[in-house]
Amino acid sequence: MKLVKWLLIIFITFRSLTLLAGWEIVYRINDPEGWINYNVLLIEDNVMKYTASGGSYIYNSSNGEFTFIVKENQSYWTGNIVNFRNELDSAMCIIIDEILSELPTSQYDIYEQFLNDLSLMYSLPAPETIDTLKIEIKDTGLFEEIAGFEAKKYEISENDQIIESVWISMELFVSSDLKPEKIVEVMNQVEPNVENNNLYKYNKEYLGLFSTGFILKSEITGGEITMVIKAEQREIKIKELTIPDNYTQVTATELLQHKMMGSNQGNDANW
Repeated sequence: MKLVKWLLIIFITFRSLTLLAGWEIVYRINDPEGWINYNVLLIEDNVMKYTASGGSYIYNSSNGEFTFIVKENQSYWTGNIVNFRNELDSAMCIIIDEILSELPTSQYDIYEQFLNDLSLMYSLPAPETIDTLKIEIKDTGLFEEIAGFEAKKYEISENDQIIESVWISMELFVSSDLKPEKIVEVMNQVEPNVENNNLYKYNKEYLGLFSTGFILKSEITGGEITMVIKAEQREIKIKELTIPDNYTQVTATELLQHKMMGSNQGNDANW
């Protein structure tokens, strides 16, 4: 009996290390220029992994560990999520300074303003700037079935103009440890802020909207449409939530240098 007991323990332990019960959520992203991308979000309790065509990132909500993975050159950055954005911001400033220093005098005045604006794309917005935004959220009372789940439509307005519509479902419960609003916060950490177009996404009222449920569809006014086309529970292998073998750890500067100068595949890593 002791042998059977130990074999049972070993089997259960091995199974728990190889397979996890979680969620696989597939997004279809329609770009206004006509491009269509399919991205995947995996969730297992307190861990999420978001994957686009050229890269992915993993976030562990229990310890704040964040890993950004670039498939093209098999590299990754890992550390605390709070440091990721700060390091990207510092790295971007270093890269832009280097570019400006190498510009011929005849071109300096032409590109200086553009490059200085570009250097701010990963800077975190000041809280006082966010507080000055006039954000309004309207519950339209309209419902739509998306990927088999009922979702309610909300309209987000800034300065009395609708800037985004979102559809949120209370039926899709993905994790007791990783709340939907936290998922949005993590995505904010990765997405660059170009010409302050995304400032409203840091607003407390906007983030609080996602505490009511999981976002199944987002439509930016005049911009891209992101919609869940599949959401199902399945067993997730631990390997799917870890850094691939033989990948090399890099700094934030090296990460950005590759993205800006070493890749010609556009928005392949969706960041």
